[in-house]
Amino acid sequence: MQDLTLRFTAHCQVRYIERFLDKDAVVQARREHNRDVQILNALEPQFAQELKRFRHIMQVAYYGTMYRTGDFVESTPFFLNVGTLSIRIDGNLVKTTINKHRDHRPRGPFGAHPDGGNRPACLSPDSEDEAA
Repeated sequence: MQDLTLRFTAHCQVRYIERFLDKDAVVQARREHNRDVQILNALEPQFAQELKRFRHIMQVAYYGTMYRTGDFVESTPFFLNVGTLSIRIDGNLVKTTINKHRDHRPRGPFGAHPDGGNRPACLSPDSEDEAA
């Protein structure tokens, strides 16, 4: 079995700050720096405790997943979901962070309608089957 210590890319950590902590701080840092490594270095002093907590929570969740699944996911990239947070893991490298409630519009018949309201997943009473 592989080493179970996760490594976090700068991109992943910058995305975490942007999506969960302070989007404006990331926008400002992007104006001054071009690469995620530089952005992370600029923001890390301000968000060090939150990043440490994020990495710890994801590490514990990863241990639990690997304990339950073992070799089944060892060589397969996968998403690990913790609440509204999802991370992409490839090997033991966390590549990105996703906010499941904001990054993707709901899909399928039970998702939100483009006009912002929720619509039931059924035909309206006045619609008729045109194929008949």
